Amino acid sequence: MARPNRLKSGTNAAIVLAATVAIAIFVNVLSGRLFGRLDLTEHGVNSLSDASKQAVASLDDLEVRVYISPDLPETVRDQAGQEIVLRGVAQKLRDKLEEYRSYSDGKMTVTYVTGDIVEQARKANLQIFSGEEATAKDNRLEFKQYALGASFHYKNVKEELPLAFYPEFYEFEVTRLMLRLKDKAEHSILMKDVLAAGEKLEQTVSACQAGLEAAMPQDDPAQANPFGLLSAEGTKARLDALRGAQARLEGSCGQIPTALTAAEGMKQRHEPLDVVIAVANAYKGAWERLSQALAGGDAQAQEALALFEELKAYAEAMKTEHQTLVDSPGQRRIGFVCAAQAFCPFPSGKPLVPQELRGVIGQKNPLMQQVVGQLDRITQNIDRILLGVERNLFKRRGFDIVRVDLQDEIPGDVESLVLFGPKAALSEWQLYQLDQFVMGGGSVVVFLNAWDVSLYNLTEQGEMTVTGLKKNGANIDQLLAHWGVAPRGDLVMEPRAHDTVTVLSLIRQGQLAWQTQRAFPFPMLPVLGDFDASSPLVRAVSSLTLPYATSLELKEQPGVTLTPLIRTSAEAVTTTDPGFPVDPTQQLARVAGQQGAGPQVVAAIATGELKSFFAGKQAPTAPASEGDPAKPDAAGKPDKPRLDSGKGRVLVIGSNLGLEDLSHESILPGFSLAKLTEGSMDVLEDFRKWASTFENWQVRLGQVQHTLQDNLQFLFNAMDWAVQQEGLVEIRSKQYQRRPLAQLDDGDRTVIEVVAIAGAPLAFALFGLGHWLYQRRRRQRIMAG
Repeated sequence: MARPNRLKSGTNAAIVLAATVAIAIFVNVLSGRLFGRLDLTEHGVNSLSDASKQAVASLDDLEVRVYISPDLPETVRDQAGQEIVLRGVAQKLRDKLEEYRSYSDGKMTVTYVTGDIVEQARKANLQIFSGEEATAKDNRLEFKQYALGASFHYKNVKEELPLAFYPEFYEFEVTRLMLRLKDKAEHSILMKDVLAAGEKLEQTVSACQAGLEAAMPQDDPAQANPFGLLSAEGTKARLDALRGAQARLEGSCGQIPTALTAAEGMKQRHEPLDVVIAVANAYKGAWERLSQALAGGDAQAQEALALFEELKAYAEAMKTEHQTLVDSPGQRRIGFVCAAQAFCPFPSGKPLVPQELRGVIGQKNPLMQQVVGQLDRITQNIDRILLGVERNLFKRRGFDIVRVDLQDEIPGDVESLVLFGPKAALSEWQLYQLDQFVMGGGSVVVFLNAWDVSLYNLTEQGEMTVTGLKKNGANIDQLLAHWGVAPRGDLVMEPRAHDTVTVLSLIRQGQLAWQTQRAFPFPMLPVLGDFDASSPLVRAVSSLTLPYATSLELKEQPGVTLTPLIRTSAEAVTTTDPGFPVDPTQQLARVAGQQGAGPQVVAAIATGELKSFFAGKQAPTAPASEGDPAKPDAAGKPDKPRLDSGKGRVLVIGSNLGLEDLSHESILPGFSLAKLTEGSMDVLEDFRKWASTFENWQVRLGQVQHTLQDNLQFLFNAMDWAVQQEGLVEIRSKQYQRRPLAQLDDGDRTVIEVVAIAGAPLAFALFGLGHWLYQRRRRQRIMAG
């Protein structure tokens, strides 16, 4: 009997094992086709938003190719030098893409690239990175390279996720790429000739450059020299190689003029193509000079080699600008209005003092030459900051922004306008341009800047002082009020829910003095938490600080929907008094003694059938171009059809988010070349003012800089709303939230301290008493039973 029992037990065990394996396989296959997740976070941080699900479901036959090196390092350094832990990141990328695939209704396929992953990723235009592991080869260190990213292919277009280091941003980046793929596929058909012209230019320049690179000696001494320095023999070797290949190079490089002729017939049709044409022209000119230098003998050897390096730089620029052209059909263009002393995130690109005048200025007055040098440093710093803002804050985040001055016609490819903190008045013609843009169905976002708040600014002598309040002179209010959103022109303050302001303080100890930063509670930095839950702009936002905000009055208009986005608390107070204290301590005391004005609207949207501000009025006359050949004379053009109403969209925010105008005109008011060339000593006095103005711009930004991260997220939300990509707004909002602690008065702090100290012991004592009473009653029931 023992043997049959053992046999029976073994058979049962085998059956159970086989069934377990079969169930496990079935569950794995099923889980690969179905997806589910329980996400308990406040805003669904770990789950795809509805916008993401709709984006992937709207693309038929989407292929995602994933490039993941199999032996990723534990940590790497990003471009800022910060250490990033890569442990588990690759799996998170796989999981996120599989989650998208599960919601695609079978329309999305995910392919994991194998075999020579780094090289294939490089060809796919992904970003290759290195770890800290290196090997010695040919007397030099070679760092191992890796890839971690994906390319998205839809119809005849492609987008890339070049470097997937940050899992918290996967959903936003992937959904953004999917939306761009759809736009790019639709618009690229309409831009076929423009894209073809740009591609032909890029191909001819690349072919010419490839020929030049191939002509270099294989044992080029510059390759082994870490500084790229060449001996006389190395210089001769390079020149001989280029001369030997010149006839062959003429064949490939000679195709550039033909491609340029074809492309130049489409000039001014699309700005990115114009840039590609400009780079190709620069490359063509450098190649022609190189050909002449090669024919000129050894005397022009150094010039020839310098031109070779110049051509290499132009070829790299061509790749970048051509990629911008290729991506442009998938981008929705946003115009920043650069007028009325509004913040304009574009460098000037022009020197303050023309080069030809510098020698004249120095001859008349050597002291003025020093002033010119100092002015150069200021303007270069201004342009450096603005270039960083343009590239890093906007363009690298996928926003296609362009300068709009409202003097000329607004370009037809601009889908929305942003007017950021105007301090001065717009002309009637500029207001008319804005009005007609909205009437034509455009979206306008306005960040108001009602008050100039000067707190501990620098004087011309370099001393800190409290300077007070001044009302700015913007006139955009009348246009907004006509559409139902009327700025009141006051300053909003929160007595309890406010942030801190960071100011520089001078500390003296004996003969020593030094500056330090201190944070003070500041009611003029209200922390807001009352948001419209129905709007994706703020639905996932928990709190927001709007520096120096003004309130808005919503006036009902026929056919217009007015939506209050953000409100203050009922305790908020307002002022229109220029003498109201800005010193933090005095301000806090003054605000505490005032009665709340009730909830105030500080951000709102107007949508629907808006009426033109100029309806029934004579349209203003377009200004002349003032002799600028780069601008068409708008006054001589026939008027476009005038619109008296239209379905527009207007978003108004009562704050400039702490970003003020930074331009040559605002930092150097009253600058005059005539004074400078005449050697007037008034320039020295003006220069001290200009230097302190630039320092104060930096000081004032530093005072509210800690609020910028929240504010920039909200700015990006507004820009996505402007180009009608509201789905991205909510996704971005749930990635990052700053929750500053509310400021409490002494009474509230005392109550919290007492509860914290006595609450735990009291709760423990009450629990013990309750448990003792329960046990006593239980014993009594047992004894009674």
